[in-house]
Amino acid sequence: MVDAALAVFLKVLGNRAFAVERVYQLDLRAINREESSRGFGGGHVFCAIEREAEILQKTLDGFFKVRHGNSDMVEMGNHRRLNERWKGHKGGRHFSGLGRLMHPLAAAIMPPMTESPPESLLLSPPPAAKTPVQLVTVDENRDGQRIDNFLLSQLKGVPRTLIYRILRKGEVRVNKGRAKPEQKLNLGDVVRIPPLHLPEADAPPKAGNNLLADLEARILYEDKQLLVINKPAGLAVHGGSGIRLGLIEALRQMRPQEKMLELVHRLDRDTSGCILIAKKRSTLTALHDDLREGRVDKRYLALVHGRWPARIKDVKVPLLKNELASMVRVSDNGKPSHTGFTIKQLFDGYTLLEAKPYTGRTHQIRVHAKHAGHSLVGDDKYTEREKNDASAKRGFKRLCLHAACLTFTLPASGEKMRCEAPLPDDIAVPMNALCKG
Repeated sequence: MVDAALAVFLKVLGNRAFAVERVYQLDLRAINREESSRGFGGGHVFCAIEREAEILQKTLDGFFKVRHGNSDMVEMGNHRRLNERWKGHKGGRHFSGLGRLMHPLAAAIMPPMTESPPESLLLSPPPAAKTPVQLVTVDENRDGQRIDNFLLSQLKGVPRTLIYRILRKGEVRVNKGRAKPEQKLNLGDVVRIPPLHLPEADAPPKAGNNLLADLEARILYEDKQLLVINKPAGLAVHGGSGIRLGLIEALRQMRPQEKMLELVHRLDRDTSGCILIAKKRSTLTALHDDLREGRVDKRYLALVHGRWPARIKDVKVPLLKNELASMVRVSDNGKPSHTGFTIKQLFDGYTLLEAKPYTGRTHQIRVHAKHAGHSLVGDDKYTEREKNDASAKRGFKRLCLHAACLTFTLPASGEKMRCEAPLPDDIAVPMNALCKG
């Protein structure tokens, strides 16, 4: 009969092995999901499992050598087979009952592991579901939209490469005819979307009640076609790149009755202030045309370091974006860019500016101000750390850039609309504490 000490030892050892199995399955599943596209096979996990197998084997050998003076009493064949499975097996299906492989005595102590691992521990994600053929009639919200953008909105989470592949192969039909990516849809068109194997899309997390209440209070203007909202700093305009919930996702939860809510333009995550949201495709298209033609007037308030020279009223230098680093720099190879600057208030060591971007490049105001020798307060991309540390001691905890005013034409009526968002307290309070220059 197996004595109590040996029974406890083997049970602990078996439990440890089963825990290793579960950790292995979780890690490998993550690798399969995140790194299979790069051809990575999970080698570092197998190295860790191999080391664990050796530790378990040496522990058992040592226990029996001390207890019986002869490690041959352990059925080493089982251990060798276990090591071989750990070293070379890629699937993990042989790991059920791992603890009982350790020693035949363990089987007498531990009950068989009959339960299946939960679905969340499966090594491979469930197969993608195949969608049926879809026939979608173009409504007024999609009238005038390009077919590729239409498909991207209909097939959430589908890679762009797949969208353009099915267009190129002629699998997408508009009114029974082949469609090119640049083709624009008309009201009443019938679009045939072929069956596709689609991964199960992750739904964005539910926005909290406090966030929804705050956004509701921040609406500056709303009608049946659009709304203007005073976006808080720190909230991205949309999800992506590790951000699952942005402004537009929260607004869609706040206005579930709206068939369409789309961003007309964007603001950086750390920038606060006025932003336009369209409720109709025709409104979105009209406002995009106005933006391209310079008929939308956007004014920002920016607090910069130093005393801004009165002679600098315009900065016209081309900007080039580095996609990998998410940075922008002045370069002759960049796109033409133009920002107008007006001094609003001088302080001791700081200047409050009104900035008017005539073009819409990424980080345009921030880079143009830096180029003029006066970077923005709290800018962690383009301002020296020493300056940011000094301004943080004065109470500035964020990028001091605010979209203060937006003037545009209402597409339906032709009426001029001007929306203003007051400077938020996290900028206004420490700024008003500065000595005026």
